[in-house]
Amino acid sequence: MHDIYEHDAVGREVRHTKPWGAVVKTDHDGLRVEITGTQAHVPVVESDLL
Repeated sequence: MHDIYEHDAVGREVRHTKPWGAVVKTDHDGLRVEITGTQAHVPVVESDLL
């Protein structure tokens, strides 16, 4: 059993599949990152250039 990671064309993680089948998806939109998975909430992180 192992985790499976998928990346986009620039090397950012976009999908992480856990050994038991749970999936965590990461969407990148400029400086904004949205992570969705098996939790009830969706964390959103926004970074600045500094």
